[in-house]
Order: sequence, then structure tokens, then C-alpha cells
Amino acid sequence: MSLTCPQLPLPHQTRLFGSLISKLTDAAVFLMDRDGCILSWNPGVEHILGYTEEQWVGQHLGIIFTPEDRALGEPEAEIETALRNGRSPDGRWHLRKDGSGLFAEGSVVALYDEAGQLLAVSKVLRDVTRRKERELALKDALAYAESVVDTMREPLLVLDGDFRVRTANPSFYQTFGLSKEVIEHQRLYEIADREWDLPELHTLLEEILQAQDSFENFELEHLFPRVGRKILLLNGRKLVREGTKTEFLLLAFEDITERRRSERELKENECRQAALLAIGDCCAIWVTCSRSSRPRSRSLSIRSELIGRAMAASRFPEST
Repeated sequence: MSLTCPQLPLPHQTRLFGSLISKLTDAAVFLMDRDGCILSWNPGVEHILGYTEEQWVGQHLGIIFTPEDRALGEPEAEIETALRNGRSPDGRWHLRKDGSGLFAEGSVVALYDEAGQLLAVSKVLRDVTRRKERELALKDALAYAESVVDTMREPLLVLDGDFRVRTANPSFYQTFGLSKEVIEHQRLYEIADREWDLPELHTLLEEILQAQDSFENFELEHLFPRVGRKILLLNGRKLVREGTKTEFLLLAFEDITERRRSERELKENECRQAALLAIGDCCAIWVTCSRSSRPRSRSLSIRSELIGRAMAASRFPEST
């Protein structure tokens, strides 16, 4: 079977392409002369910008630009760039016929004939306002989260819905020996040679925090290559900025390593004191038994029993 198809005659291609453009509604596609005077219309112009064909053809490109961009000469600059480079990418706020704003992306392209003569300048634009608004909402919510995080003394992380680090406070960088360049925009599990890729964190973030809005005092112990073994208490909460519905995860870390070490040392000291008291009691009882009229075999049995008690009292609890 042949993998090539016969080409349509050029006039037929032109008619088909024109027919396609005339049916597009999700993109505004139109032609202009080099001065920006609009020469054509398609249904996308009305759907996106609100102009009928009669209202559109003959107008200047500047009618869809904001007053600020018109004052800066942006409509003319787009065309000049296309004439100079062949194409001018476009991503900016535009105006609909009713005066409302939209954010559009597209391009301006200069069209030439085979002799190199300019035929027209085309402009294609798509309405991406919703995406732009989400980006702005995300930026606003992140700025809000950063303003909260930077005021806290304990190590804090802000993650997005994909568990990527959006920001951290100076205390986090200092506590874990990391830098902003290393962790921002990276998934938490992947930062610092995956030293945070821990089963406990997977459970915490992907199961516990997805099922509830917050958690408290989740204890985590881990040997971090840069700062050594740490025992941490984690507290987490979902952050949702009202009006934007943008969601982040706020994680707070409390380093309780020294507290646990102090608690262990306190238990060991208590055990030592108990052992010393037990040994003292053993000695007193042994002396009493030695002076009594008990048989020597019985005295030895009592001594062995007392020594066993003292040894049991001197055992330290296991480290936690």
C-alpha cells in the first residue's frame, strides 16, 4: 500500500482551507494589510471578541488592544516584527467589543507570494483567559502562603497539589542544610538526592492528608546525610485561599531530637539511682544475714537473689 497521497490542486487547497477557517469558532483568524487595517473575518472573531463581520472588517487592529498598549504602539509593533522576522508571537490582554478583557495567545504572520511580495498579514488568537486567571490565582495564593511562612520560626514547607515545593522559610533551609535553588519547584520526594523519599511521608501526604484537612504530631525519625539523625514532629494543614480556591499543603517541622535525648538521659539517671539504692539495700540485708545464725548455704542463696535484684534494677530502658 502506498504511503503517499496525490496532492489536491492549489486552487482546491485554497478553497478547502478557506472553508475550514470559516467554520472555526475557538480561534479568531483574520487578515490585515501592513497598516493594520482588517480585511477578513471568521466566526471565531464573533465568538471570542464579539464582532460581527460588518462591525469588524475595515476596522484597525488597535480596537482589540488596551489603551495602555495602544499608547505604547503595540499593534504596530506586532506587525513590524512579523514583517521583519516572518512571525510575531502574541500573548497579552485584549479587549472584547463590550469592553471586557480577555487574555489571548497566538501569533501574527506575514504572508508573501512566490515573488516575495507581501500579500497580507494574518493574526490568529485563542482565548486562554481561564488558564491565565488560574495562573494569577496561583501566584496570588503562593504570595499569601509565603507571607505566612516567612514570619514563622519553626521550619515550614509549602507544597502544591503535586507535592512540589513552592516555598520554604529560612528556618527550614538552616535546619536541614539545604538551599532555595536545590528544593524549589522540585517534588518533595526528589530533593537532595531523594533523602526525603520516605515511606512515612508517602503515607502522610498521599493517604492521611488527602482524607482530612490537617494532622498533628506525626513523629518521624530519619538519618539525614547533611545534618545527622533527627526526630521530628510534623504538623500539616491544607491552605485554601478564599476567592481563588487554590490549594496548598503547609508542613511544619518541630525538631525534638534534643528533647528525646534529654528524656532518655533522664530515664538512665533514674535507673542508675534505683540501681544504687538497690545495691545499698542488698549490702545491708547481706550484712544482717551474715551475722545471723542462718546456715551458710542459705546466706549464699539470699546473696545471689539480692545481687539479681540489683542487676535487674540497673538495666536501662531501651533508647527511643
